[in-house]
Amino acid sequence: MKSVCIVGAGTMGAGIAQWFATNGIKTFLTDNNQRVVEAAKQSISNSYQRLVKKNKFTQNQVDQSQANLNYLLAIEDIPKDIDLVIEAIVERLEIKKELFKNLDSHFCPQTIFASNTSGLSIEKIFHDLPNRLSCGLHFFNPAPVMKLVEIIKSKTISDEKLMNLHSFFLSRDKVPVIVKDQAGFICNRVARNFYGESFRILNDDDPYQMNLIDQTLKHVGGFKMGPFELMDLIGVDINLNATKGVYESFGHHPRFAPHSYQVKSVESGRLGRKTNNQGLILGRLDESVSFFNIFVPLKAEDNHPPQIIDYDELSHDYPEDSIVFDKTRFNLEEKKQLITILKERNNKIISEGSHLTKQFTELSKKLNFDVCATNFYSKTNTIEYIQNLDEDAICQAFSNHQDRNVFVRKNHLSLGLIFPRVLIQIIHEANIAFDEDLASKKDIDLAMKYGLNYPHGPFEWEELIGKEIYELLRVNLMNSISKKPNRYSR
Repeated sequence: MKSVCIVGAGTMGAGIAQWFATNGIKTFLTDNNQRVVEAAKQSISNSYQRLVKKNKFTQNQVDQSQANLNYLLAIEDIPKDIDLVIEAIVERLEIKKELFKNLDSHFCPQTIFASNTSGLSIEKIFHDLPNRLSCGLHFFNPAPVMKLVEIIKSKTISDEKLMNLHSFFLSRDKVPVIVKDQAGFICNRVARNFYGESFRILNDDDPYQMNLIDQTLKHVGGFKMGPFELMDLIGVDINLNATKGVYESFGHHPRFAPHSYQVKSVESGRLGRKTNNQGLILGRLDESVSFFNIFVPLKAEDNHPPQIIDYDELSHDYPEDSIVFDKTRFNLEEKKQLITILKERNNKIISEGSHLTKQFTELSKKLNFDVCATNFYSKTNTIEYIQNLDEDAICQAFSNHQDRNVFVRKNHLSLGLIFPRVLIQIIHEANIAFDEDLASKKDIDLAMKYGLNYPHGPFEWEELIGKEIYELLRVNLMNSISKKPNRYSR
């Protein structure tokens, strides 16, 4: 590839143009608004100078990159035989269609047209141009930094040309993934339940509960930001529109349904940072508000916490007067029977509940035992733990026993185990997407890690926790909801 034209000089268009120019490609950035073009030129120049100050680039490298950039107002001034045209304008189907019709009359037939849409149908965008080589190229903001590029297939471009694009980006240190033309592509589709399931864990439109979910998913799951923090950052209304778009495209399947709390937030003008921090987490809760304790394993010489006895399906004798870690994968009724017996023998109990629903955590409060999810792993090496016994020595002992951090929650117990429920839906959607031939498992994992900064891809996570645990929890959740099909079904 020798030349590229970016149409639309807003934040995304300018970022895409900067990336191509930096990678030695003759780049034309055009917009019909002169002020937008001038702003883009200044923004790119400032970006390069920051890189020089950080010793990321030399001034000579910046000069060479900027020499590749051409800023123009008129399409007619751009060479007709350019290799690739990328549209980066407003996310409205009819406007994109009209733009490409106009571009088609100027550029040569061999020029590839690409839309930087984040979720609109590529087939619909290029419906009126059946003979034009076309595809989607979805860059992520900021384009010069974020590595992922979703390459979306279309009927008018060959697999060979798509692979050529794939190879080009790969050779320039991007992470390209090839995706079927379906609503939301990979990231905007598979990530929907990061938000959707978090909403459905809530008991109320309550900022404290939302913050607790955010903190759990960050400390236990290893996500950079929680779902409610992210919605407040990007705009609650923007997230809602993305959810509605995917929901409508998939025939109103319940797993994509917008939540009433989000709708209420938008209708009342609580959109996040752009409305003076009035978003789902109202007014940014005081950071001093504590929802949890984190216990870190102690060295043996530093502390001597009480010992814990493991109990699993192979155990025969019921212990007495001990702290027992119930590791069984029994169903709810069997678990209840076992814990009742252990309680009768004067034991203090920590029970593994990764595969069960929040009915189990409600039972834990009634029978007074602690619940944890040791089977759900992430890079944080941290266990989610619900404390009913109110004995910190047991939590510390459990941290030592597992040799992992223990994230202990004492309030809002009715929310249940948070991380397993959210993760199970991310994995669930990834599996459905793969079965529908949206993309390969490898590309789905790459997209979620490099496009959204997930600590693991969904299939990597599935392997870590085990398909059995994933399927047990999915089925238990599906069977606990009467409406079918529901969001845990296929």
